[in-house]
Amino acid sequence: MSSTSLASSCSSADVLAAFDDAIANGVDVITISIGTRSPVDLDRDTIAIGGFHATKRGILTVHSAGNGGPDPATTGSVAPWLLSVAASTIDRKFESEVVLDNGKIFTFLALQAGAKGVVFPYAELDTASVVSLPAAGMDPKRFDAIASYQNSTKNPVAKILKSDTVTDPGAPAVAFFSSRGPNVIAYAILK
Repeated sequence: MSSTSLASSCSSADVLAAFDDAIANGVDVITISIGTRSPVDLDRDTIAIGGFHATKRGILTVHSAGNGGPDPATTGSVAPWLLSVAASTIDRKFESEVVLDNGKIFTFLALQAGAKGVVFPYAELDTASVVSLPAAGMDPKRFDAIASYQNSTKNPVAKILKSDTVTDPGAPAVAFFSSRGPNVIAYAILK
């Protein structure tokens, strides 16, 4: 297994060296979860170039389509010899409720872990997040209602209830942030 770890960017030479190492090591599949936010011409696309050399040796290259969505034409590497993978949702949601002391109940998509808790405004609830305490990510309208309650009393009290798993008949689906086509480099190739 070959691994190239990147903080936020790396040189093309490093990426191509990782491809060369993987090819020399005789791997069957190369997966690479880095890319650009917009399409790059194939002769300047480092992942396409490395993937081409791998493909010539019978090695499949699987790469991230990117996280530049939901705008169109945001898939970074559009080479036809690469298998592009998009982010998708799962077939369930983790819902919970915040119950205020005044009796109002607000349902939210749960993000849970270990200590006290926090309620925060969050507009895009189609993402995966990890937090280190029970947390309620509320859409701005619900958050404003909770903030209004908090400001209306000296001792506001709220309880974040345990999450329930709810199956989602609309899943799997492409996640809103996942990059998508059309392919603006080579129009005849779907990506």
